[in-house]
Amino acid sequence: MNWKELLTPLNILIVLSGIILMVLIIIIILLLNRNRFKKRLLSVYRDPLLLEKEYQEYFTPARIMGRSQLIEKMALKYGIDLLQIIGINNLWFTELKKHKSKKLYKRVLNYYPERGLFTCFLIALERKDYAAILRNWLDDSEEFLITRRIALSGVGEEFSGEKALDFFREKLPQIREMTGDPLWASRYFAVKILLYDDSDQSSRAVWESIRDPHPLIRKTIASEFQTPNRDKLYNELFRLYLNDPVREVRAAAKDRINHDFTDVYNISIENLQTHEAIHALEHLSSFSKADEDTALRFLDHDNLELRFAAARFLEERGALKRLLEEADLGDRENLKRIDRLLRKSCEVHVSSFLELSAKTNNAGSLYVVTGILADKGEVSLIEPVCRKIFSMNQSTAENIELFDRALLCLNKRGSDQALEYLNDFLRKNRNNDVIVEKILKLLPVRGATIFISNLISFLEDDKFHAREDLRNAICRMDQDLYIQKMLEIIKSDRGTYSHNVRKDALKILIQLKQSFCLQTILENLPILPQHEAREIAGLLTEYDRNEFDRLTEILLESDDASVRSSLISCLPAVDGKSFIKEIRKSLGDADPEVRIASIWALVDFGETKTVSSAIAMLRDPVERVRMEVAMAIAGSGSDNSLLELKDVLFDENEVESVKIPAIRGLGFSESIKSIEILTELLDKTDDFNPVIIKALEGKTSKKEISRLIEIFKDGSPRLRDKLANAFSAMKEEGEEMMVSLLKEDITALKPHICEVLENTGFIENQIRFLKHRDPSLRRKAADELSYIGTASAFRGIVLAARDSDKDVRIAVTRALEQLNNSEGTEILKTLENDPDRKVRKYTAWALERLNSKNME
Repeated sequence: MNWKELLTPLNILIVLSGIILMVLIIIIILLLNRNRFKKRLLSVYRDPLLLEKEYQEYFTPARIMGRSQLIEKMALKYGIDLLQIIGINNLWFTELKKHKSKKLYKRVLNYYPERGLFTCFLIALERKDYAAILRNWLDDSEEFLITRRIALSGVGEEFSGEKALDFFREKLPQIREMTGDPLWASRYFAVKILLYDDSDQSSRAVWESIRDPHPLIRKTIASEFQTPNRDKLYNELFRLYLNDPVREVRAAAKDRINHDFTDVYNISIENLQTHEAIHALEHLSSFSKADEDTALRFLDHDNLELRFAAARFLEERGALKRLLEEADLGDRENLKRIDRLLRKSCEVHVSSFLELSAKTNNAGSLYVVTGILADKGEVSLIEPVCRKIFSMNQSTAENIELFDRALLCLNKRGSDQALEYLNDFLRKNRNNDVIVEKILKLLPVRGATIFISNLISFLEDDKFHAREDLRNAICRMDQDLYIQKMLEIIKSDRGTYSHNVRKDALKILIQLKQSFCLQTILENLPILPQHEAREIAGLLTEYDRNEFDRLTEILLESDDASVRSSLISCLPAVDGKSFIKEIRKSLGDADPEVRIASIWALVDFGETKTVSSAIAMLRDPVERVRMEVAMAIAGSGSDNSLLELKDVLFDENEVESVKIPAIRGLGFSESIKSIEILTELLDKTDDFNPVIIKALEGKTSKKEISRLIEIFKDGSPRLRDKLANAFSAMKEEGEEMMVSLLKEDITALKPHICEVLENTGFIENQIRFLKHRDPSLRRKAADELSYIGTASAFRGIVLAARDSDKDVRIAVTRALEQLNNSEGTEILKTLENDPDRKVRKYTAWALERLNSKNME
């Protein structure tokens, strides 16, 4: 069967019937849907809450917009408020903005002018066909000042005043009347249009509005007003720029000046009032280097508001970051300037330039940043900055300086994250003594929980070197974190921890000053060597005194000699004079350590008579006791006891181990008798030369130096040679005292002092100072050489006769005038024949000067 056979009238009828049926079904469905929509819409109109309760998903924006015509008809029948209930008014307005539809345009004007009128107005300015619709709508409106309604629907929205002027040209009187409206939106709308009308009435209205209370109107006039009266406009713009309280108005005025009045603009911010200067700084040109320099000057200003305005401008221009990048450790003056300026910026909380610190490798920038971050700025920057600096090789002075600053920064303001990094860095560098000591001194207390595990592990490590700094660091932390650990170390068996660890734990416990630990401390004092116990014992004074005395009395009667000797050693430091009787008794104790502790305790208490009477102990059976007693008597005994000590020194049968401590003790004695004994022994024997010279080295008071010079004057050549070594060992302290004696002009001693100074190399050293770059050192050298007055001294002086420094030349002249005698002339004649040509030349000049002075 072919297709022609299928196209019979019956078949065609059947197909057509089917199509009609399908169309009818669709129409019925559409009518049913329409009726259902109408019923639900009517239900929502009667009960708006149903929109949310039952029909929220049914009334979709697409379905509502698709039924716009039906909704409009129902609104006209039942009530216009149906549009607002169903929300179609907003949908029309939104759709009108996207797609310009005349049908929507009319609907918005007719049903929703409160919100859509201004949008319709903007569209009308662009499209003439829509402008006609709006004009008709306006003409049909019976509202007085319908233009005001347009203005109020816009509430200050931007529009083309020039195009609006064409639209409202016939209504200009009405527009000018709006400039007096109490509502600013109406005034703004009017001014925006009148700016483009060149009539005198409109121009006058604009001039009067330039002081309008609303900033948008002042800003609009500043930006758009064109007038032949150029001078007046410039003056008004200048006033707005410096005095208007609103930033956007000032910015508009300054932009207009920059654009149209560069030929007349001239300002000196330094001469403005403060409020004007602040405004001027806020609106400096971001393209002007001169304005940047101005801002930098004000960044150093005492007025914080001026400084803040300058800092904000410099921040926006990127000048603060550039300033930081320019920091150079090699130019310290400029570095100080940059540091000062950037700190000033941070003081007014303008610190975004610090963000550069996380990226820069410039040492100068890092130097400035670490100093600032120690006081100001975002703490999160501290960790990356310190990480960068700590990774640098600590082999240069610059890197060491940066490390110290970074460490101080961490100490003062480092976050927990930064302190965690510091703790890890400390652990990894535990064998670097220099770094460890620095860090331990600056570990912040707020990081105690972070650091304490590390610190205790260092304490338990006997090979860890920086023990004192470690103890101090631990003591700064919260005691609750480690006090039990210290007690555990002290009370543990000897093999558990090394002696050094136990010593440190005891020292820490003493420093904590906890009363409940006093008995434990006193019973464990033997852990410390006696000299260390004496050094730290002063801290025991801060414990309860009655409890301390009670425990001391008990322990001094105990059997343990080491506890007794340690406690006796500490008593002078805690003002334990009430126990002197027990200490004297202990001089005869069976234990040698107790006897030694007792003699030194009596020395510390100033019990001179008791110490002197202990001369018999120089024959103690224990050599170490004899040695300690000898040192104690020599250092603090009376002259009579010193003479008895002298007998021991000159006793050929006494052992060396007793004599050497006696000599050392004489070195600490303040009695002149000690000098006489030491020099006599020095003259008689060579056995103790180094020890005696070491003892004499500390005799540098005026009284002691004078006596030594007298002995030197009268001594044998052998003794003089040995004393010369002692004088040399005194170094600067002794030399300064000898120069001081020279200035007193003691005739009998002067030549001998000069001889000593010659032997010690002092004169040669001062001559070298005559060539020093520091004029003050040259003046001092010339002055001191003039008091010495020997040929070698004056040889140096004449070389400084032509010094560039006036005061040096005056000192030389004063020195040369001292040669104006027979002895001085002889010195100068000797210098005339000096091998050095320069010396001969300057000596001739000095002789001429003296001769001319004698002729006056």
